[in-house]
Amino acid sequence: MKIYLKKISSYIFLSFFIALTFGPFSSKEEIRRRVTNLQLSVIQNDYGNLPKYELPKNELNNYPKIKKFIDRLKINYGSKSINKNQEINPSSKKGFSSKNMSKLIKKLDTMKNLSPNKNKIKKSITLNYNEWITLKEDLIIDSDNFILFTNGFYLKSRLIEKMETIAFNISWFENYRHLISLLFLILGLISLKGLYKKLPGIKLNPEWAVKLGDIIFILLLSLSAFCVLEFFMKIYYSMLPFFDDSEILIWGSMAYIPAVIIFSYFASFNFKQSLEINSAGISVYDLSSSRSLSWDEITKFKLKSSYVAVERVGFPIQKKLQTFLVIKTENDSIYLIEPGLKKIKQKVIDTLQYNAPKVLQESIKAVKNKW
Repeated sequence: MKIYLKKISSYIFLSFFIALTFGPFSSKEEIRRRVTNLQLSVIQNDYGNLPKYELPKNELNNYPKIKKFIDRLKINYGSKSINKNQEINPSSKKGFSSKNMSKLIKKLDTMKNLSPNKNKIKKSITLNYNEWITLKEDLIIDSDNFILFTNGFYLKSRLIEKMETIAFNISWFENYRHLISLLFLILGLISLKGLYKKLPGIKLNPEWAVKLGDIIFILLLSLSAFCVLEFFMKIYYSMLPFFDDSEILIWGSMAYIPAVIIFSYFASFNFKQSLEINSAGISVYDLSSSRSLSWDEITKFKLKSSYVAVERVGFPIQKKLQTFLVIKTENDSIYLIEPGLKKIKQKVIDTLQYNAPKVLQESIKAVKNKW
């Protein structure tokens, strides 16, 4: 049980370390608030008794949105004109050259193409709250209803209130995120102490396979740990989640604890086991205990398979997970995990046949043919 708890602890700490270190967190808090925006609409010269404020042409660059709007109005209304009464004397030295004639023709074509089309002209623009406050402070505007004159156009104001979602950085999370993940890493490494100690005899799974299994389980758990952190930060700090689908966060978070328990159990009791066989009998070792049996205590060897339910074409069926080698005694049984490599299986069977008494050879032979 101690090894099982250490495995659970290491999986939890290391999966949260990976999730915090490499997870694509937005680190932004989502807040909804009521804001006031300013709408400016183009009008004719008649603006009544409303106060008038002028935005000089040379200051338009400070307001890119207004400048872009005015430039579009100038294009649509054809702000440039030419002198239609200008006479051209071909014989005069001061007359138009062919180059100037080309420019004149282009201007005429441009004016033709840029004639006002009121159905297509965008007649208003909306400044957000920050842009409206900047304009108000720069021009010292003390009224909500006013006329803004700039670059030959009159713009009438109208305030619009609406609810808006604004994102702010969660400073404490940005500052301490990696420090917390480092703490998880240290606790995870401490929990791993004693989980990879060397065992005597034939190792049923090589050391690299044991470590690879742990790495795979921790990586899988880190995805679920990321969902747990995202769900927690969204509920308590309104952080914008990476996954737009809330069902992913909910199911990913709910699956974390069951996955930790199952993965830890499987890794604790199905990876690290060794077998020592000699003329006196058999000794079985795992990380937390050991047991020795003399040949007289062993009644026979047999195989027992474990299964897991899977779905095929809409129907649940059993799929074999692994086949245990069972050492039967008069009182109980000892289960040996199935080695992942055939050469280890063969070594176990050969060593049993070499050391076991004749009374057990028949059951060993039956195991050899099926394992």
